Amino acid sequence: MPSPSSTTPSRMLHVSFLAGVATAPTFMKEFAEKLSQMYEAKGFHVMTQLLFPYGDWYTSLYRQLHEIRKDMLPFVRSVKPAWLGGRRSVSGILEAYQGGAIWLVGHSGGGVAGVQAGELLLREHGLPVERIIQIGSPRCAIPPSLEASSTMYMYAVNGKGRRTDPITRIGTWGGWERSRSGVPVWNPYKYAPDRIVPLRLQGGHPDYFRSADPYVDAEGRSNLEHILRTVQEQDLVTESKRHIEK
Repeated sequence: MPSPSSTTPSRMLHVSFLAGVATAPTFMKEFAEKLSQMYEAKGFHVMTQLLFPYGDWYTSLYRQLHEIRKDMLPFVRSVKPAWLGGRRSVSGILEAYQGGAIWLVGHSGGGVAGVQAGELLLREHGLPVERIIQIGSPRCAIPPSLEASSTMYMYAVNGKGRRTDPITRIGTWGGWERSRSGVPVWNPYKYAPDRIVPLRLQGGHPDYFRSADPYVDAEGRSNLEHILRTVQEQDLVTESKRHIEK
């Protein structure tokens, strides 16, 4: 692996993995390793870090749920944002950041903290937030400032296309807007991510990153493989978006 000094900034990639509530310390470790290997094979120098915006499974569950509830309030009511998870994530990122594009990949509540962190990194620090990926997260509004970033939301479904992850039913992307006739109407996707992807996975909320039986489909692909493939597919979407913007 090349050192940061021998790698051009445009080829550096800083990926922060943000865990959700009551998460095991190694929960996203294999996912982080596989994604890092995938992009290093493409010529990137990848720096990864695992953050726990609300604490890990040794932290009081009551406190974690209370904090994420406060962080979710700004997306459904007009109150001053708490953004506890987002600000903790930003502190951790700033300590480790060595340059390059920033990706924020969050599972469950970590996906909410990732959106908040992306907004803060752009607004308060002017850092290049390139991509935000939410996996099995509550729905939360994507701020207008993140429109230049590629945002993606993944959620688990069964073979019939029905959600198997109850956490992804929480929250909203909606907002009020005026119709052509001037009448206020509710748009459920007003603040939605760029791309919303249902994934046919085995299991539910805690199983997105499983890589062995019984979390393997009939074609031999594990849940983790489906996640990694979807991340790669987003590269094509991002490149297409940049081409259109130019």
